[in-house]
Amino acid sequence: MAAGAVAAAVTFTVAGCSSSSGGSSSGASASHSINIVFGSNSASYTDLFVGIDQGIFKKHGLNVKLTTLSGGATASTSALAGGHADMAYAQGSNIASAILEGGKFTVIGMTQSHYNLQLWTNPSVTSAQGLKGKKVSSGQPGTESDEGWTAYLEANGMQRSDVTTVYTGGANTGQFTALETGGVQGTLSTPPDDLVLRTHGMRLLGDLTDLPNATDSVVVSDKWLSANPTIAKSFIEADKEALEYARSHKTEAVKSIEKHTRSANTADATEAYEFYLKVLNPTPVLDAADIATLKTAFATAAKSKGKTAPADITPYYKVIS
Repeated sequence: MAAGAVAAAVTFTVAGCSSSSGGSSSGASASHSINIVFGSNSASYTDLFVGIDQGIFKKHGLNVKLTTLSGGATASTSALAGGHADMAYAQGSNIASAILEGGKFTVIGMTQSHYNLQLWTNPSVTSAQGLKGKKVSSGQPGTESDEGWTAYLEANGMQRSDVTTVYTGGANTGQFTALETGGVQGTLSTPPDDLVLRTHGMRLLGDLTDLPNATDSVVVSDKWLSANPTIAKSFIEADKEALEYARSHKTEAVKSIEKHTRSANTADATEAYEFYLKVLNPTPVLDAADIATLKTAFATAAKSKGKTAPADITPYYKVIS
């Protein structure tokens, strides 16, 4: 995607005190802002929501601004490359794909190293095996939900060819409509948005939270990291505190989810919070398990492009602690 197209695709959703983006390696200051991009307003980003609402980022000298993108799987890395964002929370395989195509990016953290997906089905489907021969929906090829179907089916002794995938576009609403109207018999999505399916009589069959995946990887451009190493360190320290706060302050975290995701009610936001407690890492600092999921993401991306996965991925991540 061209840089100008990325700029047109962004929608600003929540911000701290605004100031000029960019910075220097002299350290975080009250005037420094970080524009973080991600794919949707879901409870997946609870750490960012409470980090802003509770002043945790400001305490570390950072003004964090959150931006959602509507440009598909490559939008986040395109925004970084074009200078429209400083940092992104993105699917590991999408980052790997951009790097394999020549992008200069580094993963500096990970807040989720498992799939954060729930499986909803038509009430007639009562087990994973019941999906065999059925149609299932996914947003777009190469997205977390798309890869999630492969992982879920294989974990249950099936292959992707055992189901027919219907791609409905990036919005959850397309997947929900397809399930509710009988166009498909299963879909993968994240709370709280998908909780509307329960009120429409759909079955919550299970979730994928026990399956490893580099779901929310924190990525920056090599250029930005080179210019802002202490800012990157300050962010990781602040986000670690935000994750700890989210786990220990349920009421405040639920309020942040309700506010930023525009949940229909507190009950939905609470259910989303409890779901994400299962997948949010205790710290964004990369550990051995995170790095292993990132290496798998490179293998997945390479396979989809007909390329050879790099044997050594150390040039593409940096442990900041």
